[in-house]
Amino acid sequence: MAAGADAYTPDSKWYLDGPWADFGYIYIPRNRRAAAQFSVWLRDEEAEPGKWGNPQTNMVIKRNGEVLSFWPGLNEANPLQLKPWYIRYDLNPRSKKGSVPASEYVEDGSYEITITLDGKVHGVYKYEMKGGKFAHTGAQVRDKTDPQLFIEGGGERFFIKRQ
Repeated sequence: MAAGADAYTPDSKWYLDGPWADFGYIYIPRNRRAAAQFSVWLRDEEAEPGKWGNPQTNMVIKRNGEVLSFWPGLNEANPLQLKPWYIRYDLNPRSKKGSVPASEYVEDGSYEITITLDGKVHGVYKYEMKGGKFAHTGAQVRDKTDPQLFIEGGGERFFIKRQ
C-alpha cells in the first residue's frame, strides 16, 4: 500500500504483487520456423490516468555473448505505456535481417535477455540450452519444487527469473 502523509487519506493505493514481477518468459513455438517472443510484466506505481508512464524501452538478446536479436531495433527504443497495475508486454525480437526463427533460440549455449527502461537496466534474464533443451532451474524443476510453487509453460513458454 502506498499512501500520503495521512494514513487515512482516501487517495491510498493498494498494489497487487506476485511472482510475475520477477519473471519473464520466452515463447519458442514448436514450429521452429515461426518467430519467438519474449514476454515481461511491467508497471509504474506512480502512474495516474492521463499521466501514464512512457519509458523508452529496449530489449537485446545475446547468445554466448553475441547479439542475436533485439527489439525494437539495435540501439533504438520504443515507449511502452505503463500503468500502476502489471501488464504483460509481448516483445517480438528481430535482427537486421528481420524476424528471427525460433530455431535460433534453442541452439546450445548461454542466453541473456536484457530489458532497459529509459536507459536503465530493468532486468537481465538468463537461460541455458543443452542438447536442444531448455535447462530448467529453480521452480521449474518438477521433482525439487513444492507442487504449489511449480512453474510450467506447457513446453513452449520457458519462464526465466529476473536477476
